[in-house]
Amino acid sequence: PGTIGLGHSASYMADAQTQAEGELVKAIESILAPAVQEHEQAIVQVIDSQVALASAMDQLSLKLQELSAQVPTYDVSRQTTKLVALRQRVAALSVLLAGVQERMDRMQAMAGKANPSLLAAGPSTS
Repeated sequence: PGTIGLGHSASYMADAQTQAEGELVKAIESILAPAVQEHEQAIVQVIDSQVALASAMDQLSLKLQELSAQVPTYDVSRQTTKLVALRQRVAALSVLLAGVQERMDRMQAMAGKANPSLLAAGPSTS
């Protein structure tokens, strides 16, 4: 009889411990459940937001491609060639003007030798 009582007592204690553990689990669940639900809702909102963002980015990408196709391409090489040609023409004109200036200086020097009074009078203002 004493052994049966101990077994019954041990079984009762095991049941009490299991019941206490169950109550503890329920208490923890009741505390954590609202926080878990709140975080799950936030995660769902983030996922929805990311899907909407990806969709908006796809639409923007398509619109940018359409705009890019409509914009005429600018031929930089053609414009560069024109600028190089213009620079060469300006350089040639500069050489020509320097030659003209040199001839003018020589003519003025020759005129001064022939008639020194012309140099003393200076350029005319008429």
